[in-house]
Amino acid sequence: MKTNHALCGLISGLLLLAAGITQTHAGLIQFNDSTDTIRVNGNTTLGSAATYEALIQFPAAAANGVIFNEWENSAEDKGLFGGTATVSGISYPAGSLSVSSLTLGLNQWHHVAYVYDGSEQRMYLDGNLVGSTTGVGPISNSSSGVPFVGALIRGSLIPSFQGYMDTLRISDVARYSGASFTAPTGDFATDANTQLLYNFNEAPGSTVAVDSSGFGRDGTLGTGFAGATSPEFVAATPEPTSAALLLGSGAMLLLRRRRAAAL
Repeated sequence: MKTNHALCGLISGLLLLAAGITQTHAGLIQFNDSTDTIRVNGNTTLGSAATYEALIQFPAAAANGVIFNEWENSAEDKGLFGGTATVSGISYPAGSLSVSSLTLGLNQWHHVAYVYDGSEQRMYLDGNLVGSTTGVGPISNSSSGVPFVGALIRGSLIPSFQGYMDTLRISDVARYSGASFTAPTGDFATDANTQLLYNFNEAPGSTVAVDSSGFGRDGTLGTGFAGATSPEFVAATPEPTSAALLLGSGAMLLLRRRRAAAL
């Protein structure tokens, strides 16, 4: 019997509008199709705590899809999922948490994080707690479960999230607690608790995502199951800083004054 834990533990009715965070980046990757995927080389090892987090952006409304999932039937399920109205995570058999009735602003960067500390599961959006529930026991690991970023086959296709991703980090510690924290931006750095880290700074056309965790769990684009397709690396232009925006506003004001004086 196949298990599908990823959509359990639903929390709804929050009606939260998330406007996004300011993000700077050297590169990113775009998942266009439901079959876009990256097969991860090697397995993560977690205990009684975990954090799955990503920086993502949606150019259009999208259903909940796979950001990361490491799965083997009835043996392992570690996952982070996201859409413009729902975010969810799972640490099998400890538990799962899904939060709906969200509104993730389009064309805005969002930090999504699922945290499990051994007794509680928490979901954060842009540094704000949006849902929590209990969790019990350690997280199961498997040496034969295959991790994917994006789509995977679990009996049938579990579709990829569709949008941009700037960073993905899987950790064996609960990195965030409380009601809020300052959401991280830019490239993430590895540390002793990092199990997998992709900053997606590869050049357009690259076929491998480099793991910066130190474990060498690089990912191969567009492989792992029949019909798998490749997401695309994108050379990103950093968003303007607040100082640049202020300078631009001042220049526009000066130009308008000059035009008015010439009339």
